[in-house]
Amino acid sequence: MTRNIVALLFLAALYVMPFKAHASCTAPVITSGPTAAVYSDLIYSGSCTVANEVLFETGVAAIKYDACFLMSTVGAVKVLVSLDGTYSTDPHQLDPRSGTSADPVVATVAGHVYSLPTKFAGIRVIANGAAATAVLRCFKS
Repeated sequence: MTRNIVALLFLAALYVMPFKAHASCTAPVITSGPTAAVYSDLIYSGSCTVANEVLFETGVAAIKYDACFLMSTVGAVKVLVSLDGTYSTDPHQLDPRSGTSADPVVATVAGHVYSLPTKFAGIRVIANGAAATAVLRCFKS
C-alpha cells in the first residue's frame, strides 16, 4: 500500500513538473491567472535569450484542454507538438487571431495572438530568434 502511494505521488510530480530551462532562459512559470481558479485554465510563460532553446513545455498537462492561445511579447517563437511523448521536428502551424493575415504561420510575430487545438500529449515552445518571451494559455471550452 505504501509503495503504491509513493508511486502515485512520484507520477503526480512528473505530471506537473516544469521543463528545466537552458541557462540563458528563465525558469518556466506555471500560473493560475485571475480566471484560472474559476475556469481551471493552464498558463505557462517563459523567456530566453538564445535561439532555438525551449522557453517551456507543457508535458502531458495539455492533453485535458480543448484549445490554447499563444502570444509572444518579445521576439518570435515556434511550437513543436507531441502525440505520444516524442516531439515533432517541424513546427506546428498556428492560426492567427490578431493581425491582418488569416494564413497559418509556423513562427509568431511579437504582440500577435495565435490559437492551436490541444489534445496533444505535449506542447513545446521554442525561441525562433536571439530573444523571445511568450505566454501560453490553455482552456476547456
